[in-house]
Amino acid sequence: MRKLSALVVLIVALACFSLMACDALRIVDVTLDITGDNLSYFTGYYETTGSDTTAISGTVPKSYTFQARKSLDVVAVQIVRVGVGQISARLIADGITRDSAATSDVVGVITLEWIAK
Repeated sequence: MRKLSALVVLIVALACFSLMACDALRIVDVTLDITGDNLSYFTGYYETTGSDTTAISGTVPKSYTFQARKSLDVVAVQIVRVGVGQISARLIADGITRDSAATSDVVGVITLEWIAK
């Protein structure tokens, strides 16, 4: 009877551990939302530790959606814009803004980072 109880406890413990590990590897959608004045032109990149760097460029407004592994990936973004007016960017995951920044400098650089936890 003790061996059976110990076996049941072991199985339950392993099941709980595997469920916790699954949440740590959960994939989340991340949206990079770029807005600004007067169809401002920008260039830059975004990347996660789990994937290659992706080059981006265009005029605002623009939105990119990509994936990150929860508890494992770091998301990094850098956007460069030359011109007048303002440009802003934000990282959104699970419906929550994780990082945001704006610039109105003639040569403006926006750097965003989020550790997916």
